[in-house]
Amino acid sequence: MDATTEKLVDYAMNVQYDSLSASTVEACKLRILDTLGCVAGGYDHPVSVAARTLAARYSMDQPATMLGSRARVAPEMAAFANGVMLRVLDLSDMYRVKSGGHPSDIIAAALAAAELGDCDGRSIITAIHGQSAVWTALEIRERFQIEDVATVRIYTYRTAFNLMANDPSRWAPATRETADHSLPFVVSAALLDGAAAGGANAT
Repeated sequence: MDATTEKLVDYAMNVQYDSLSASTVEACKLRILDTLGCVAGGYDHPVSVAARTLAARYSMDQPATMLGSRARVAPEMAAFANGVMLRVLDLSDMYRVKSGGHPSDIIAAALAAAELGDCDGRSIITAIHGQSAVWTALEIRERFQIEDVATVRIYTYRTAFNLMANDPSRWAPATRETADHSLPFVVSAALLDGAAAGGANAT
């Protein structure tokens, strides 16, 4: 485990619900509601049906629920099927207008793990919190004047860098699609606008 991964794990293991700001809790709730709406919209999609059919083949003494049904399957398969349903229409997180990636991707796994561990809603919100640099930018923005910022340095894990920063187009996005997957852009937009649904545009 490298130093960055270790710091992320330590943070995730030690964060407490009571330490989360009201805006962070609200953001988590909005993403959960958005996710449930996406699951409802994509429930009857052929790919969703296929994912649930596959998941139904796997059982466990401590199962988890496939959303939209009473079927309970092995937790990892519930996370898989629910994850397919929430992303199959590619609408998740779009209510934010300028997407900072898809933070809702973690929700399917968080719900399955929470059910397995008999956790409450606060535990789910805590697990979902802080999974992207955008949320961090929104959190810290309230602590200083944006005009006082000269540079921003982001420490992230290698996969995030490879997906969202390891390409010249990520540093000068010309389209919304590229901007949606540009770590420098989404963090800058969050800092400048003060909201993930702000008015920054890729040009």
